[in-house]
Amino acid sequence: QTPPSLARRTLLEVARTDAKPWAAEATCPVLYQHGSEDVISPLAVARALADATPRATLKVYDGIGHAPFLETREPFLADLDQFLGGLDD
Repeated sequence: QTPPSLARRTLLEVARTDAKPWAAEATCPVLYQHGSEDVISPLAVARALADATPRATLKVYDGIGHAPFLETREPFLADLDQFLGGLDD
């Protein structure tokens, strides 16, 4: 159980951090899986990171919020499995 004050500080720090420079340095394939209705981390954030990541794939789950791994578990896992299966050994 995270105290609300700690959660708030953490979210504020995340909001102040621009991850695009880190994303641009990624040398491996990256899969971003994001819900279209995420109000905690808006879809625009995932799109910006995917645009900044050289070998990115963005999978958007329509009508899903912040936890596509819970809200649409089977499609989430199928997409992850497909992505991982396409990686070179």
